[in-house]
Amino acid sequence: NKEVVNMCEAIRQMVDEGIMLGEKQRALDIARRMIEMKYSKEQIVDITKLTKQEVEELSKTIKQ
Repeated sequence: NKEVVNMCEAIRQMVDEGIMLGEKQRALDIARRMIEMKYSKEQIVDITKLTKQEVEELSKTIKQ
């Protein structure tokens, strides 16, 4: 019975991690578009809730 509870918890954690990864990818996609549209890094951080470092790294990968 304890194994069933642990397996359910493991599945729940995997689903939560998948959702979090999806949300992160969505934020990165939005930030990419905002960089292309010349939003300031501060605006991008404020809107997407990404870190300044994440936005700076992403901006290095985009040709402007």
